[in-house]
Amino acid sequence: SYNNVTTSCVYVGTGEDENGDKYKPDVKNLMSYARKECRFIFSPMQHDIMEYTAAFVRNKFTCTDPALVTEAITINGFCPGQTMAVSYHVNLPFYPGNTFTAELSASNGSFLNPEILGTVQDIFSGTLNVQLPLNASGNQYKIRVVSSDPALTSLTNGHNLIITNVLPNVSFSALSSICLGHELELSGGNPVGGIYSGLGVADGVFTANSAGSGTHNISYIFTNACTTLTATQSLEVETCLGIESASINGFGVDVFPNPAKENVMVKGAGFEAGKISIELFRITGELVQQEVIIQTGNEVFQKELSLSSCAAGIYFIKVSSALGSKVEKLIVY
Repeated sequence: SYNNVTTSCVYVGTGEDENGDKYKPDVKNLMSYARKECRFIFSPMQHDIMEYTAAFVRNKFTCTDPALVTEAITINGFCPGQTMAVSYHVNLPFYPGNTFTAELSASNGSFLNPEILGTVQDIFSGTLNVQLPLNASGNQYKIRVVSSDPALTSLTNGHNLIITNVLPNVSFSALSSICLGHELELSGGNPVGGIYSGLGVADGVFTANSAGSGTHNISYIFTNACTTLTATQSLEVETCLGIESASINGFGVDVFPNPAKENVMVKGAGFEAGKISIELFRITGELVQQEVIIQTGNEVFQKELSLSSCAAGIYFIKVSSALGSKVEKLIVY
């Protein structure tokens, strides 16, 4: 009896059976009369009987303990897209071909239209490694596991799950072209706190000579507690030989249409009276065409250039006066 078992789970009774043999009960057996804290196992024969009953007679009785249990998830504060482990426990044998499915509720905890996180074909207790949806955001999510054969639905993980770190929208402003021999301090990455990466990039500065001529991809990489996201822009490095520009403050030059095919219009404003030179260069620095305008005042001027002798490619138009010059890029197609 209870009084014949010590707090150390040792049987100290002196009773004997009809043959005079002393009783030696297993105080650890769940079916014994020992103290509750001592009982935690079944004998091998008891276990076999229960398995047989569960496999062949279970449709004739109702179990008070759930046959499928979703284990508690002890951590909280998840990121969208994060991988997590969903463990489940079975208390009865399941049929071959059974599938366990992990389901995620809506952000309000409702399983009216659950989202499937992952599945596994199995009949035993196990763990599903699943990925949370990228668009998940809320503080009342729950997870449960359901089975197909027999069709059972477990209770949920036990408490609300919080998915709060919404993924940021990472962007990177478009880049213009750059000539060999020049450097460009990179900016325009959003959110702030990311880093720039790519051929010729060091400490947020792009060096054209390090990358070489051609088109290069420059990336802005942003990392937070949840993930790493990247935005990429292309940057063209050009040779730009023999074309130098001394900026003229307050003077404007427009080149249109651009890209152009047969003709291009050069429009200038704010230039003082005097000689104005308009030159068309290939990207190699070779002069293709030159026109001279005599400006009588600071009125707007326009000059149309023929592109009939120009193959498709990148060109530069240089507008010069006594005060300096300006260079505009032109694409001929």
